[in-house]
Amino acid sequence: MSVFKAINSESSISRNDISAKTSLSLMTVGKIVDTFLECGVAVETKVQSTKVGRKACAVSLDTEKKKIFILDLTTRNFLLKMLNLRCGNSNEGISWEYDNKMSYEENLCSALKEFRQAAQNASLVAGDILGVGIIVPGPYLYQQDQVNCIRIAELSHIHLRKLLGDVFDGIPVFIDEDVKYAVRYHAQNIEKSDEKSVFYGYIGEGVGGAV
Repeated sequence: MSVFKAINSESSISRNDISAKTSLSLMTVGKIVDTFLECGVAVETKVQSTKVGRKACAVSLDTEKKKIFILDLTTRNFLLKMLNLRCGNSNEGISWEYDNKMSYEENLCSALKEFRQAAQNASLVAGDILGVGIIVPGPYLYQQDQVNCIRIAELSHIHLRKLLGDVFDGIPVFIDEDVKYAVRYHAQNIEKSDEKSVFYGYIGEGVGGAV
């Protein structure tokens, strides 16, 4: 992750500079960068120089080639966003208006099919999607593959990973609680957060339910 952050912080950066920024060996940086290049996440170009000898290369993110999907299930009106590698929006998002004539699971299945179709309409195939991040309104129990949710009780009875795996076949799926995503985001503003343990308290439900 530190190598990705180092590349993301610059328009382009050399492997030597990545090594200096991350305190990782040049060999380790090289292996990680090579993986990024193979996956199509990054590109490497030779730097123009007047110096004699082997030209240095600079690494940069290929921000628009790969996408990250974010699926927000914190309300009944589901929302899908497609982000580039710098987490910028590729669109305004696709929303699903909840149909009270259908069950929660039927709404979710219909929304997922529509979202998948939207990806195909954008000419995105499985290899173009790095992963799908799912935001849920309660703790996700990995072993049970269920969300412990009071706000949306019907969600607690759905095996999310299995359901999403059927729709986003072969694409990594990450599920976590909205509060935890928020904590991770704000923890980035803490100086040297990568070297510290961050604790948070969660109180109740709804707006102001976490501190």
